[in-house]
Amino acid sequence: MIKAIIVDMFGVLISASAPLSERIEAKYRVPADEFYAGFMKVMKVLRKGGIDDSWSLWEPFLNSFNINITKDDFFEFWFSDEQFDQNLIDLIRIVKSKGIKVFILSKSFRERTEYHQENSPETFSLIDKAYFSWQNGIVKPDPEAWLQILRENDLEAGECLYFDDDEKNILVAKELGINAKLYRGADQIKEVANHI
Repeated sequence: MIKAIIVDMFGVLISASAPLSERIEAKYRVPADEFYAGFMKVMKVLRKGGIDDSWSLWEPFLNSFNINITKDDFFEFWFSDEQFDQNLIDLIRIVKSKGIKVFILSKSFRERTEYHQENSPETFSLIDKAYFSWQNGIVKPDPEAWLQILRENDLEAGECLYFDDDEKNILVAKELGINAKLYRGADQIKEVANHI
């Protein structure tokens, strides 16, 4: 019996019109592949938490490409393009009405998650709890990321469905006994909701 659905945040619950690296290339003429390589190095540090202000990492990174932008403008440029999937939000309401808990498991960093929490409080009110790596220091695909959710919510692995857009995370969740699926769209969760 399914008691909980766990979803990744970016790539499942939230999507963008295009990757940030492609949008940077279009606006600032910085090659997307070069930007992305450095971007992932910064993200790797931020995901672990312990950084009070991520701008201390983003500013020198952006300056290395001669991108002169303020902290607020950079985050607004990045985060404002990210939108919640309203079809998925509607399905979460249906799932919740059937007594199923819904959790977010994300490896995002503080400013990004706070931006979305502030701009979409009604969405976060539907979520039983959000587990962010910048808060707990546990970064997927570390198995402890899922085990923490199971322990804290008195759940067995087989009672959970997990959706992510990253195959590595799916494989680890499956090894733990969680019914994990590579996310392909809201219809996939609709099918699940109809059978709960």
